Amino acid sequence: MGLIGDPERDTATNALRSAYVRGYLSHQELSERLDEALTARSTRELSASVRGLPGGAWLMLPASLRPLLVAPRQHFRHRAGGLLRRLAIALFVATSAVILLGFGLWTLADGLSAEVAVGFLLVWLTLSGPPVLIWRSASRLLR
Repeated sequence: MGLIGDPERDTATNALRSAYVRGYLSHQELSERLDEALTARSTRELSASVRGLPGGAWLMLPASLRPLLVAPRQHFRHRAGGLLRRLAIALFVATSAVILLGFGLWTLADGLSAEVAVGFLLVWLTLSGPPVLIWRSASRLLR
């Protein structure tokens, strides 16, 4: 049973106010729980004031431990985002190279025509769509 200070009480009271605003507590419950939180001297007393609220257990972790628990998930997201970006670049380069090679061979064999150029442009745009979508989803992971 550890002693707590004002920063821990402030965290708990902010969580209680947020729960009230989101409709998890009535006005009377908020008042009672705020009294409990503001008069708490130990982590046990403080945890009783936020018990049953979404994220209440998270609030009771020491502030020094919270970054350690969040960091692995963020690290995984960052690595996954980087991997997806490399995959998107590889797909874009590979499809572009195949399309350009096909366009070049077709042009050498039959000569250049407007229909062939438009056809290859449409195929290239169609096949470039998935890498662009992968790139965008990777960007969301990196936020």
